[in-house]
Amino acid sequence: MKYSLSRIRRPGTLRKLAGALGLLLALGLLVTSAVPAMGALQPGHKFFGVVTIDGAPAPNGTLVEAKIGAVTFESQLVQQVSAPGQYGWAEEFMVPPDDPETGAKEGGVQGDTVDFYVDGALAASYTFFKPNDSYIGYENITHLDLAVTTDGGGDQQEGPYDLEVTSTGCCDITVDGYGTVDAGNTNTFSVEADTQVTLTAVEGVQCEFVGWEVDGTPWQANPIVITMDGNHTAVATCQTVEPQDGDGSVLSIHLVQGWNTFSTPIALDPSMDTWGEFVAVNGLDVDVIFCYDSTLKQWVYCLPETPLEPLEGFYVYMGSAGIAEILPNPAQTAPPVKSLVAGLNCIGLASMQDEDAKSFLTTVYEVPNSTGYTLVINPPINVPNDWDNNVYLRDGVTPPTMEVGKAYWVNMLNPGDLVGFTSTPLEP
Repeated sequence: MKYSLSRIRRPGTLRKLAGALGLLLALGLLVTSAVPAMGALQPGHKFFGVVTIDGAPAPNGTLVEAKIGAVTFESQLVQQVSAPGQYGWAEEFMVPPDDPETGAKEGGVQGDTVDFYVDGALAASYTFFKPNDSYIGYENITHLDLAVTTDGGGDQQEGPYDLEVTSTGCCDITVDGYGTVDAGNTNTFSVEADTQVTLTAVEGVQCEFVGWEVDGTPWQANPIVITMDGNHTAVATCQTVEPQDGDGSVLSIHLVQGWNTFSTPIALDPSMDTWGEFVAVNGLDVDVIFCYDSTLKQWVYCLPETPLEPLEGFYVYMGSAGIAEILPNPAQTAPPVKSLVAGLNCIGLASMQDEDAKSFLTTVYEVPNSTGYTLVINPPINVPNDWDNNVYLRDGVTPPTMEVGKAYWVNMLNPGDLVGFTSTPLEP
């Protein structure tokens, strides 16, 4: 798809944001004016989470309903996005508000009890517009997991269970909390029952992720989350990608279907240094691209004429997976500099190799007579509730690795200038 204003599918984008960008709200990264470019958020109370039946993720097609009294105000079929059993991720799940100007009951009011049903069985109840359990800044978005038990649910084994993880091709795999699997190898991990385990196929500069198979079923998301309700096998397939002969590219960045963070590590060739040109040259199937304005503290749409420069971080929603070739500028350019404001900044890694966060952020460790950055966030994309291992506090013991082609959040106590590690032209 060619990226242009007339081809951006904005209504669908609003629904996708409810899942992917909703995770940022958990850390207060967005405020109530976060996306004015899209207009005010619809009123009502939005929910998302994971549905389980007898402790196992509900299959695709399971019906989820939200009722006030006997009236159903929202319904949706379970759909796997990054993990099985999800609702409110691919599309928003919203209980609308009641209009006090009419005599009819169009939705909820403060204090109403919303009952959630899974295939007709009561799974949970919630108080409409209950603020304490909602995300900071948005009192109408709530993470609510739903669970039901059937008569046959009592025979489930207690575990532990075996999780067999295999890497085929060039990528290593991280098994969060349990270890790693080297490229081309298989490891088996013993995991307690009902534990959710996150698996990540780690791509390299010229190693692209192709897909997962879990118990023989293909999954396109990466990372993935497996709930240990029995023994499981997971196989990640990756392949080596070489630049096309004569195209001048220095590396390839793989973009998965769904949300991606993105940045260019180096000044780009003039034929692709705006988003419209970059998408067209690479033939990418892009739905929408977002920039974060740190000064205004709000999201804005990136337009085709928006410059694509090193040190800038972006959120990109892909209609289908694609590969972005990076063509460096053949002219002379100096290392990039980005002025970071006090508060949150979305940045990219301006380096031709992965760097640890402490080394890359050296120029903003201290700003004139003051402390610079306080924390770095590697935002989990397409994965719910995976913030614990993605936040690095200043002077932490083990700085995380910042990867080429990705974007990161940096919180500054005081403003300062971040200097990148790349310049052009590159040596032949």
